[in-house]
Amino acid sequence: MVSLGCPKNQVDAEQMLGVLSGSGFEITSEQSEADVIVVNTCGFIESAKEESIEAILDAARMKKQGRCRALIIAGCLAQRYKEELLKELPEADAVIGTTEIARITEICGQVLSGSGQVLKVSAPSMVYGLPRVSTTPRHYRYLKIAEGCSNRCTYCAIPIIRGNFLSRPSQSILDEAGRLADEGAKELILLAQDSTAYHDGEIDLPALLKGLATVRGIEWLRLMYAYPGRISDALMTLMDEEEHICKYLDIPIQHIDDKILKAMNRRASSDDVKRTIDKLRKRVPGIALRTSLIVGFPGETEAAFKRLLSFVKEAEF
Repeated sequence: MVSLGCPKNQVDAEQMLGVLSGSGFEITSEQSEADVIVVNTCGFIESAKEESIEAILDAARMKKQGRCRALIIAGCLAQRYKEELLKELPEADAVIGTTEIARITEICGQVLSGSGQVLKVSAPSMVYGLPRVSTTPRHYRYLKIAEGCSNRCTYCAIPIIRGNFLSRPSQSILDEAGRLADEGAKELILLAQDSTAYHDGEIDLPALLKGLATVRGIEWLRLMYAYPGRISDALMTLMDEEEHICKYLDIPIQHIDDKILKAMNRRASSDDVKRTIDKLRKRVPGIALRTSLIVGFPGETEAAFKRLLSFVKEAEF
């Protein structure tokens, strides 16, 4: 298994490994030893696409240099460019989408039988509750709480690849957290494209965090990808008061110039971002803030870039 891209993709890879291992397949870290190689691709930005294609071609060489009998392309690139990959990469024995994780054993059987190229790409949906084989150090694990995104930022392909935002049932999250703790995890890193949009019935993000904080054996909960316009007072209060929640927050602001934010279709204005960060610093003393930024966005002027640079220094990410 070769897995590329973000931690959310890594969770998908772990689930595929868990299904395969439970079905009797032996997992190897050496491509030269593998009968089947699965490349779990990323298709988010151009450099990630190029890395995925390189990984596919490297794996394909194992058909001559190793013992590889079948090559499966999975993940986001496969979900987005299924026909193109099948046409342009005859080395591929199967192209499968992000929702085919539970069927990976069946797909491996098909390609090993020599029945021809396999194409299985369904509409995006959430896959959870499958067994996982850890690919991280034992003390921490990633835990998906949602799938997809409904924000429709103009630069982002996630809604095309992963579909609209869908919150995972809270009880399934708590159940998996317990299993991961039993396997030795001390820190859970919560993943979603927009964690602050989480809502399962009456359970919102603060309520989910309260539940996770009671899971025996879990010492730290770390929250990733919080949309700046949705960080509530209740979440800030909980982060300050609950000792199991890390005083850390990943807030991808992307830019601070209002014209650029509008062109990006971001829902938070520069004032919203500044107010949110100021409140976080006051309400959660000592909090560490991380962010993601886009420079060179179409229409960005030198003045807009300088405003962004100045704000980054001011915000002390």
